[in-house]
Amino acid sequence: SLLSTKAVDLLDPYQRKSKLDRDLLTVGAGNTLAAFVGGLPMISEIVRSSANINNGGKTRWANFYHGIFLLIFVAFLPGLIHQIPLAALAAMLIYTGYRLASPKEFKHTLQIGKEQFAIFLVTIIATLAVDLLVGIATGILVKFIIHLFMGLPLKSTFKPILNINQLDNNTLQINVGQSAVFTNYISLKKQLDQLPRGKKIIMDFSETKLIGSTVLENIENYARDYKNENNTGKFEITGLENHKGVSNHTKSAKILKK
Repeated sequence: SLLSTKAVDLLDPYQRKSKLDRDLLTVGAGNTLAAFVGGLPMISEIVRSSANINNGGKTRWANFYHGIFLLIFVAFLPGLIHQIPLAALAAMLIYTGYRLASPKEFKHTLQIGKEQFAIFLVTIIATLAVDLLVGIATGILVKFIIHLFMGLPLKSTFKPILNINQLDNNTLQINVGQSAVFTNYISLKKQLDQLPRGKKIIMDFSETKLIGSTVLENIENYARDYKNENNTGKFEITGLENHKGVSNHTKSAKILKK
């Protein structure tokens, strides 16, 4: 459910962020009630959410009405549901799935970097062969191995090395040492969240040996969100000119030039 929710956040044209605590509470409460009446467990689901977005849904009411109509048909019109050809339902799912993983998505991933494309393919194959969680775990493992070959320093694998300097009353500079990759991004983000709002934040990657493409994308999103939280706040990213990208794409993984 959380993975689907994070994916939907990326699809949202308004770039809003879901409240994951509330999502977990709602899913848990709903599943408890469903169990009392013999219902199947529910989860946040990427295909339905994508269909809502593609058809103009903008708020949580789209999901609410989706559930209400399902309840009405299941409770009062089950015979009508059984008259819908399974082939028609399959065609709708295939079309929605195609829009989520169209050829342009494969092309876009390859442009970011060959290593990203390899991770993408391995994750898809493992997901189709086994299930979603196994596919994600396999993709994470492959990405970690690739980062090791790219020179990931082991001592900063799970905890980033940050040096925070206050340049003046309104400016903070964060020097990122060793690495900034997906395995230490959560810890990095926690430290960023502890910084005061409304300040000018300079995030300097000049001495970072390896910067993962996931971190680059997330940091850009964080910078945008930081500015949107408070119009007086600024967030700048510097030091990327000292690195060489694995591809020409702006969000490709970057390795410090020797």
